[in-house]
Amino acid sequence: MKKRFWSIMLVLVMLLGVLPTVTVFADERAGRREISLGISGIDGYDSEKGYNYIYFGNMNEAPVKWRGLDDKTNTGEDGLFLLSEILFGRTKAGGIFFNGNPGATNDWQTSSARYWCVNEFKAFTDAEYAAIMETYKSDRAYLGGSAVENILNGDKIFFLSAEEIYNRPEYGFPMADPSAKVAYYNGEARAWLLRSPFASDEDDYVILIGFDGKLARTSINSNRTARPAFNLAPEGVLFSSPAVGGKTTFGLTAVGSYGGNEYKLTVSDASRNAFAVIPDVRVGNVIRVGYNNAQTGDNEYLSAAVINDGKVTYYGRIKNLKDAGQSDGYTAVTLPDGFDPESGDRLYIFNEQCNGDYATDYSSRMCEISLSGSEPEPGSKTPQLKIGEDNFWYVSYDGGLTWISLGVKATGADGKDGADGKDGADGKDGADGKDGADGKDGADGKDGVDGKDGADGKDGADGKDGVDGKDGINGKDGTGEGDGGRLTTVIAIIVAALALEVNLVLILYSLLKKKKG
Repeated sequence: MKKRFWSIMLVLVMLLGVLPTVTVFADERAGRREISLGISGIDGYDSEKGYNYIYFGNMNEAPVKWRGLDDKTNTGEDGLFLLSEILFGRTKAGGIFFNGNPGATNDWQTSSARYWCVNEFKAFTDAEYAAIMETYKSDRAYLGGSAVENILNGDKIFFLSAEEIYNRPEYGFPMADPSAKVAYYNGEARAWLLRSPFASDEDDYVILIGFDGKLARTSINSNRTARPAFNLAPEGVLFSSPAVGGKTTFGLTAVGSYGGNEYKLTVSDASRNAFAVIPDVRVGNVIRVGYNNAQTGDNEYLSAAVINDGKVTYYGRIKNLKDAGQSDGYTAVTLPDGFDPESGDRLYIFNEQCNGDYATDYSSRMCEISLSGSEPEPGSKTPQLKIGEDNFWYVSYDGGLTWISLGVKATGADGKDGADGKDGADGKDGADGKDGADGKDGADGKDGVDGKDGADGKDGADGKDGVDGKDGINGKDGTGEGDGGRLTTVIAIIVAALALEVNLVLILYSLLKKKKG
């Protein structure tokens, strides 16, 4: 029983001895910012905390993981000195030769290995590549490696030297621990080439790290793998943030601490240099900002950050620029409570492409919004929202006296017209109609009423007396038969006149009889 008791006590003492170390480690990690300006939040190798890792670039459809050897370059300048975590090659066996060309030497600048770094290691976008420094460096003689003047002459991607890998505990490579130099290709430990020529009278040998992590020499045309390195320029990076779950908030949100050791970067993108902003109006803690020349797409945003004394205190996406028509427009930014330009708070707006976990983000320059002489109105009221006549949402912070467009449509565009319906089937022919019966003859019409007699006409005016005729010439005495002939003529005229009178009488009589009938 006593042995068991002391065993338990020993375990407790050991645990108590471990707890302070764990706590200190967590506190040191927690002191880092979740989002930092540039690369200021990333350290080099630490013997207690180990490495910081950066995901930068993409090779073989996978993000490339780099370990931070130092928070200075390999020439001592400001920047980060980075080495790939895994090995690369051309073939299943590796396929990297220091120099496999006929008559080749172990000169780095003319080597096949350098050609691979420049032309075949296509892991970076243009914006990522622009953030990598050109390195100029001479190597001094070290162990079996020869001294070479200007061995790196503007190189961006290169292999390590014997001096940089063999006995550098500050990089995490102590001489007494070869295992720290072991690296893997497709899950298998393999030998990897250095840039240092082997110091001998022959020029066909170079230095390499064996599969066991030990320094050795190899022929320049032996089949090996590559472990590239580079120096990252601080001015090419806007932010460093957690590799997973970083920079995802909407609206300005306080930036917390980060206890992890894996990061991704937001780099400056020269293709966005035309982006610009213009402050429009401020009401209370809300600022309407005009912008133009923003890039648009599913992952494109207007973002904002508050920076004070070189630290990002607030960050957030403000507006998603999905549509091509959103390259110019307006947005509203709500300042955090307590925002105080007098104490050093500065507001910045920028156009960035946010690509998710382990992937590099791209951003325009950060445009500062001038707030000089612009103080928030005291006693700001509860925000009010409305839909304007232009179908955009508006917000008011002064009880509806002034309204600020949020640049967001309230309703979507009208849907497309549906397809025309198909013609219906033809109807069946109707049955023939029956013949109708013959109509009856109509009744005879009645005789019309006799017309009334017209009024008697008025007597005409008496004619004027004619001119007296001239006396005729005395006729010749006729024969006895002449008088008789004239008499006969007169009688005939009288008879004809009487006959005409009789006819007139008969006609008149007939008319009078019809009238009476």
